[in-house]
Amino acid sequence: MIFQVQIFLSAKCQKGSGMKRNPRDVPWTVLYRRKHKKGIHADEGQQKKRIKRTVHATSRPVADMTVEALLAQRNQKPEFRKQQREAAIKAAKEAVRAKKEETKRKAVKMLDNLYYLSTYKLGEIKRIIISFSFFIKAFEQ
Repeated sequence: MIFQVQIFLSAKCQKGSGMKRNPRDVPWTVLYRRKHKKGIHADEGQQKKRIKRTVHATSRPVADMTVEALLAQRNQKPEFRKQQREAAIKAAKEAVRAKKEETKRKAVKMLDNLYYLSTYKLGEIKRIIISFSFFIKAFEQ
């Protein structure tokens, strides 16, 4: 059998516990005073008054863009944005086309160098030229 040690403030408390009384029904306890809203203990259960917070709408910069730049972008017309988008697409396509032409030009130059490099290994050079011709045809498409 396990025993529990109980410590009481006074004999009055010990007798009240022995009679198994509910502390909410005993008039001198804190729980009774809270339940029946007596004196100081009545205020403990209530919450403090809430402070009303006002919302302030502010604009802040995002990443590298300032507030003015963000407002300017927001106020743009759809036609202007469409023109900008088309210009960007056109520039990207030009860059891809230029890169393809550059690689094609380099491949042709390399073929010329290989052809004049040596004449005694002609069969090997022809094989290289054929493989490069496939490479160039792939870029032409």
